[in-house]
Amino acid sequence: MKALKTLSLLFVILGRFTGHCDAQLPYTQLIYNYIKDSAVSFGSTTNYCGFPFPLKMNVYKPTGANQATKRPLVIFVHGGAFVSDADFNDPEMNSMAIAFAKRGYVSASIDYREGFHLKAYGTGFPGTINLWNIPGATVNWNAEARLFAADSAETIRAIYRAQQDVKAAIRYFKLRSDVDSVDLCAVFLAGHSAGGIAVLQAAFTDQLIEKPVLTAAQNTLPNPNWKNRCELSNPFNPAECIFYQPNGPQGRDDAAYIALNSTGDDYENVSAYLRPDLGSIGGDVNFGAIDEILGVGAMAGAITDTNLLVNAVNFPAVFLYHQPADRVVDFFRNRPFSFYNDLLSPGPNNEWPILNGSLFIKNKLAQINYPGQVATYWFDNSAADPLALNSHAILPSPVTVADSMAKFFAQVLAAPHNCLSVVALRSTLRANLSGSRIKVRMDILENSGLVKKLILQKSTNGRDYSNLTSFIPGSESVFNFIDNTPTSQNFYRMEITTTAQKVFSNTVHIQYQQYNISIYPNPVTGKYLQLQINNAGFAGKGNLLIKDISGKIILARELHVPNAVYLQTIEVSTLPAGFYVIELLNNKLEKLGLGKFIKTN
Repeated sequence: MKALKTLSLLFVILGRFTGHCDAQLPYTQLIYNYIKDSAVSFGSTTNYCGFPFPLKMNVYKPTGANQATKRPLVIFVHGGAFVSDADFNDPEMNSMAIAFAKRGYVSASIDYREGFHLKAYGTGFPGTINLWNIPGATVNWNAEARLFAADSAETIRAIYRAQQDVKAAIRYFKLRSDVDSVDLCAVFLAGHSAGGIAVLQAAFTDQLIEKPVLTAAQNTLPNPNWKNRCELSNPFNPAECIFYQPNGPQGRDDAAYIALNSTGDDYENVSAYLRPDLGSIGGDVNFGAIDEILGVGAMAGAITDTNLLVNAVNFPAVFLYHQPADRVVDFFRNRPFSFYNDLLSPGPNNEWPILNGSLFIKNKLAQINYPGQVATYWFDNSAADPLALNSHAILPSPVTVADSMAKFFAQVLAAPHNCLSVVALRSTLRANLSGSRIKVRMDILENSGLVKKLILQKSTNGRDYSNLTSFIPGSESVFNFIDNTPTSQNFYRMEITTTAQKVFSNTVHIQYQQYNISIYPNPVTGKYLQLQINNAGFAGKGNLLIKDISGKIILARELHVPNAVYLQTIEVSTLPAGFYVIELLNNKLEKLGLGKFIKTN
């Protein structure tokens, strides 16, 4: 009965947008047949061990008459705690994708990178808790062994990789929208459990400053190398173990690495435990399109940081499904799968972040007066499932939930929404630091002819932008710009003006720290001046130049700076009175720092 009340509530919520017109809205009725394209490649990347990982998906397209020229797209993302064997063939996500294809959508069920490094415990850990103190009465925890993350960075990095792969799938379809007849203004995401987390993170991580700190390069991890504890040693030979702990950890770490890597991948090699910077929020697969979406559906999902909602630049419509009794991803706010703490010691979720579940998200969106459309579907199954054993499932069925989600998405499609209906420009903005300057470049691979003007913009905080220069592109051309006055934080984006509206390119972020040069005394009245160079990032050979006010080099000296703070005494007794400039150059003669002093008699 509670389930029926919940379903009724959902339709009341939806009715506030469209009254009694649900049945008349496009994309709500099961009226099409479909075709399936299996194991479609949408890119290649590297997994948590640094091994190649092919990104694949199943794609479904409606067939039959009376279809729209451009069709909406929905991308489904499977669950599995970011460590599962699930892939693009996940039965639930494929059944939902088929349900949407029958309504006129192009739909896809995608795979993404899963896995993270495991913690190196001491001998005997992790292990099981015998609740009844009966030998052998312990749980089988082969799959659960994958949940013991090495540290808090590993779980955040796993979520981040999944988010990047979801964004790569969006861009894949946008870059070939003509081939698949996809409406670029009508792209939706949907996912369950870990997939629900991944789609929310992909939808709301829309600024480079939102890149988690832990996704930067981290220290190399040790091989976990789990071992069983010896419970009974040979009294005559203590080095010999007669009886090891039952159901212990040994070999389960290896099984986890084998399951989440390909045959032949040498996960024992130390290089597999390197943790490089994971790159930009969108990853580096399928450059050339904006990954903005119109709506997102999260089933038993969560978000790691609600500041992503507060600081949102884009405002996709949000559909939230959850069972209030969910024991895996908390309905409100908690670490995931805490119930394992009664079965395994230590608990597997110690290094997992606190996840903000669907109810918490709903409340936060209401609190901030979120401008996008929001619908919720709470399925209370506690009467039929008092022990909450099935509380993380998609109930009453994936197809039923797909129907509710489709009705909500149809209302979103029917409402006014602004976006660029074509890929106006196939290009990517890039930037790199060169000495004390930042070089910005955009290679324009294809121009639809609709682009009238490009304006390069810069921000020092990732939010407030000012114009630097403008450019009118040809069919194929290259844009170059040199920023001679970088600050500590530099964000660049291209404003693209088309015949219809203005949109923005990808954003690039360059951090810059100028080498600080301190000169004393200043003015210099004696025979010597003291020079101090401060920067934690500078070490190695460099060149020091002293120039007069005309730019003439008066003194040139090679330096070798061994550490962060470098002191140098320079004799200036022969210099006439005047104004001088000191420049610090690297071994490529790129300017790293600048100082000025006055010499008096």
